[in-house]
Amino acid sequence: MITVYRYILQPTNNSVVAMPEGAEILQVARWKQKDCIWALVDTDKPLVPRVFHVLASGSTADFPSYKLHYIGSFVTDPDIEIYHLFEVLT
Repeated sequence: MITVYRYILQPTNNSVVAMPEGAEILQVARWKQKDCIWALVDTDKPLVPRVFHVLASGSTADFPSYKLHYIGSFVTDPDIEIYHLFEVLT
């Protein structure tokens, strides 16, 4: 079944999220004080781990840039910092 799911990112630099295979990231934003991803998923597909890395503006990444895929940016409440979400590619 195709649906949109919300996933809450863990407050770590490398947040592992189990998503159905082929899930399409739609949005990243802060919701109720938590950093979240919304994705279009097929619930009939098997779960696969995906690793996400959050970087604050001006910070450095622990991975070469070719191993990071940009997902989107979001601001904290009340607009204190801007963060950028990347998926770590294997």
